[in-house]
Amino acid sequence: MADIINFMTYRKHRKIRRLRNVPKPVQQGKRRRIKPKRQGDLDGLCGVYSIINAMCAVYKRKKIDKYRLFKHLLLTLEKDTTVTAAILDGTYKKHLNNMMETAVAYVGKKHGARITINPLFKHNSNISLKSYWKTLQEFLSKSKRRCVIVGYRGKHDHWTVIYDVTNDALKLLDSGGTKRIRRHSCQVGKPYTDKYYHLIPSQVWGISLKD
Repeated sequence: MADIINFMTYRKHRKIRRLRNVPKPVQQGKRRRIKPKRQGDLDGLCGVYSIINAMCAVYKRKKIDKYRLFKHLLLTLEKDTTVTAAILDGTYKKHLNNMMETAVAYVGKKHGARITINPLFKHNSNISLKSYWKTLQEFLSKSKRRCVIVGYRGKHDHWTVIYDVTNDALKLLDSGGTKRIRRHSCQVGKPYTDKYYHLIPSQVWGISLKD
């Protein structure tokens, strides 16, 4: 006796047969998206950019000729080392000091703006993260026309600009695109590891615009 099938069973049976007979499509390998390198990813000029960003933060950003200031900073850097060495090996504290003097002189001559730069710490020893944090907060709270250039090691060897400090994070104007650094990711001083941002108190400059 033949099996009796209803209409729904027949449709299911036909669908299964169709699926069995359909050849599988040839799968082509997907193109993997490669993250492109940005300017600054492979060079050591973050110190130069941090100074330009700091000048723009305390003065009128649109008025500063950033390209001309960049040129002046590179010429100053050339007196201390070769630009090629700075690109490959990065810039150091003495380079930053000399370039900051150039930047202050340039903005003062070009725009009549009086910008002062002062180290916020005299040495590295016996400075806790709490003291570091509080010092930056107190300095920045006195005026909106202030920022801080800092150096750190560990996860990265880098110079950046801090424009605000909350209880939980440092807010940045950073040439690499980082927006903030969380407090729980920070330590002060040595030993340097790639687990934390090791803040260096002797590499902290307060930048302010005089009225």
